Amino acid sequence: MVTKEEAKIIDIPTTVKIYNGKTGQVYNNKSAVKADIDDTKTETTSKDIKQDVTIEVPRLPDLINRTLQRK
Repeated sequence: MVTKEEAKIIDIPTTVKIYNGKTGQVYNNKSAVKADIDDTKTETTSKDIKQDVTIEVPRLPDLINRTLQRK
């Protein structure tokens, strides 16, 4: 069993895409989402906002090698 002291944090590349499910508009950040929702000129509501998260998981041998190299 691995203890907390033995556990290593591994950087895993992730990509977050925030977009409007109705219009397809992609937002650069959460501030842009809030601005669109608050804009009375648009019909955008918080229910229209979607978020996709992609996590790139390395192959297990690569992951083990990276972990062992950090010891």
